[in-house]
This record gives sequence, C-alpha cells and structure tokens, in this order.
Amino acid sequence: MRAILIAFLLLIITPTADIRGYQHTSKDTMMRDEVYRKIYKLGFKGNYVITGEAKPKNSTLFYTVEDGHVQFIREKKVKVDGKTKKWHPFKIIINIPDTALPDNGGVVLTLYERNANGKMIHSYPITLEQFYH
Repeated sequence: MRAILIAFLLLIITPTADIRGYQHTSKDTMMRDEVYRKIYKLGFKGNYVITGEAKPKNSTLFYTVEDGHVQFIREKKVKVDGKTKKWHPFKIIINIPDTALPDNGGVVLTLYERNANGKMIHSYPITLEQFYH
C-alpha cells in the first residue's frame, strides 16, 4: 500500500498538485541561494517526498528527520552528481510508520553539509508536518 502511495506522490510532484505540497521558503534567503533552492515537499502522515536543487561544496548533502526528541531517520547521504558550482536536482523519499509519529509536535527534515573537519554547515530545516492531538 505504501509503495502505491509513494508511486502516486512521485507522479504528481508539482507545487500545485496538492494543497499539502508547496515550496518551502526561508527568511535566510542568502543561505538558501548559496546551497539550496526550489525546495518542494509533498505528503502527509509519515510519507513525504522532498525535491529541490542543491549546490553543495563537495557533491554530498546529508539529512536527518526528527521531532525534537525522537530521531526518526539517522544521518543519510545524498550524492549530487556533477560540478559543485552548478545547481543539481535531488529527491528524498521519507517513510515513517504512522505509529511512530508524534501526537503533538512536528516532523522536521534538516538538510546540511559537512566541512573538511566533519562539522555540520549550511543547515536548512524543513517542517514536513505538524501534529495536534
């Protein structure tokens, strides 16, 4: 059933396809323009598709998904093919069991890079969904 839902979400991933799918914007436009742009998210109840463009310094992005207390997805790598000075598309598919979702709170995906020393840089949080009991 989840596979069908994900396939359906992938077919309709346009910013106007669903009221729950929209472009994520940040007040920190300079940082977004430096590494991330055209970030779109689509989905609900633990199933999300995040797309966008990135220009990471070393061709690798990282992400985690958590609610502030529980980490649903530990650090994952996303390889971005091509030259680092150009924008490249990426897609992240998230599946969290509905039994693990919070009753109150939000699910947040954080995109970031790591510098040569392994320190997290260019952090960009995206709220995937808010839950209220």
